[in-house]
Parts: sequence; structure tokens; C-alpha cells
Amino acid sequence: MCDPANPIAGGACPVKNTGPPPVTYPLMNAIQTPKELRSRREGSWNAIGDNVKAIDYYISTLGTGEQYKGYGKRVVYDTGIKCSNMPGNAHRLADGTAAGVGGYGLVPRMLGGIASLVPGDLVSSAKEEVTCNRMLLHYNTTPEMKNMKYRGIRGIPGSNRVKISNSSGIDYELVNRLCKQRRISPCVEKPVASQDIQEGFVIKRGHVTNISASENTDALLMKTLYLLIAIGVLGGVGIYVFKRR
Repeated sequence: MCDPANPIAGGACPVKNTGPPPVTYPLMNAIQTPKELRSRREGSWNAIGDNVKAIDYYISTLGTGEQYKGYGKRVVYDTGIKCSNMPGNAHRLADGTAAGVGGYGLVPRMLGGIASLVPGDLVSSAKEEVTCNRMLLHYNTTPEMKNMKYRGIRGIPGSNRVKISNSSGIDYELVNRLCKQRRISPCVEKPVASQDIQEGFVIKRGHVTNISASENTDALLMKTLYLLIAIGVLGGVGIYVFKRR
């Protein structure tokens, strides 16, 4: 018999597995190849122009990645934590379409994933009960997920392009409202922990308006940093290629 107050004498209580499922498809399914971008070894002005466009594309892919907005799946999952004021367990929405720390590209999403690895979920998972509210949550169907996996950017459902989160969290109240207005679909009604609803990233950032609030200075600085990182990486690749020739 476990005893959370005295884990040594009473035995350690097992921590519930409340971690979200994998939510982001690898961007390799969406990134175009140099051949698709018409990049080639020619000395013509047309070839040079196409190669420059390809470089710009890959800089964006590593950095801000605006072309990948909406790429990823949305999954509703059971946290295993009981609701104290209604039947059932609290649920959460895992949003793979969220921007990373300053953008949608490879580097921002990777850093956003690292930043999200905080012990908060482990602490909350030890709770036996939480107060809940019933909320409508948007999710992707199996056909939509297959479409994104095999068709990349072209397979993104229109609903995914409606921004409901970023790397800091979900705006559950906004999701619920958009579902009611049928601006995103399909939606499913599930209990959500009141604490999760109150800790949406809009509130965390000090905004009380809506999710489309303008970016702050920190986000713009981060985007500049990603752009410099992308230029440095591509520059190194270019030097390596020319040395090989």
C-alpha cells in the first residue's frame, strides 16, 4: 500500500502516465527537396535565381518556418486524473501545430519541445482529483492525419491553420468558443482541469485579449537568432560542398 506522505515507510506511489502522445509529424514529410525546388548545377541566370530561392526556403525552414503553420496533429488525451466535481477524468489537448520558441521552423520547434520538458506534469500527475470544466476540444481524424503524413503541407486541414496555441500552452476557452461557432471541426466535449484552462498561454503572457495579440520583442529577437543560425548552417554546408568539388 503506497503512502504519499511517507513513501519510504509506506512505499512509493506510482506516478500516473499523463504525458501527451507524440503530436508533431517530422517536418521531413513536409520539407521540399532541392530537386523539387528546381535547384541545379548550371551557370544560367535562371538556375542561379532558382538556387537563391531554394536557399531562402531552407533558411525559413530552419528559422521562422511560416510555411509550416498548421502542420502537425491535434490529439485529445486522458490524463488519468479524476474530476472531483463531475464523472470522468480530466483531459488535455496536445497541439502539434503550435509554434516553437519564436517560429514554426525546425530550430524553434526543437527548442520549444525542450522548453516544454518541465516537471509540472509529473507533479500534477500525482494528484488524485482536480476540479474540471466541460470544454469542446478540436482534434484531427485518422484520415486527416494520414493526409498530413503522406501529402505534407498540402494535406493540412483548414481547421489546423486556426491558431489556438503556441509552445507555452493551449487557450482552452478560445478552442471551446471556436468549436461552438463551428469555425473548427470536428470537436469533442471532454472534462478539462480548471487549472489547465486558467493557465492558458494567453494568461501566462499577460494578455487578456485573444490569441492573435501582436508578438512581443522577445519573439522577434528569437526569430532573428534563428535566421542567423540558419544562415550559419547553410553557409557551412555550402563551404563543404565547394571543397568537395
